[in-house]
Amino acid sequence: MNKTCANNKLYYGDNTQARVASYWGGVWKVFCMIWALAMSGTLYAQTNRFLSEGNTLYQQQKFQKASALYRKALAKDPSNPTGLYNLGNALYQQKQYDSSRNYMSATEKRLADKTGKAAVNYNIGNSYMAEKKWEDAMEALAKGAELDPTND
Repeated sequence: MNKTCANNKLYYGDNTQARVASYWGGVWKVFCMIWALAMSGTLYAQTNRFLSEGNTLYQQQKFQKASALYRKALAKDPSNPTGLYNLGNALYQQKQYDSSRNYMSATEKRLADKTGKAAVNYNIGNSYMAEKKWEDAMEALAKGAELDPTND
């Protein structure tokens, strides 16, 4: 380390200042990562709590209240496929078929497994059947049947 004395003050040179800045920059990055992980855990817990409470209300056939909780879950995690799917089902039960289909379509985009995509398409088909839109219903149901791995 290069030490000099000027005006009765020790000066360590620019190198030390850069190392100190680098050290605190690294500490700051670690702190931010720990904080982000802690917040994501909290976010995950809140999302799951809203989904669980929504499911309880759905089972009690309180579809409007269940929808509100599913929306809260989606406010925390907008791409959560379970929240999207459950909200789509709750809206279907309230005869809000267009909105139900929108959430079901969003769910399908976020799913990788064929079983889940098949279930989504069956629900979309059922929503079209409820509105007596037979051609659209048949198309969605056929897509669901095609995706269903248990359908040999």
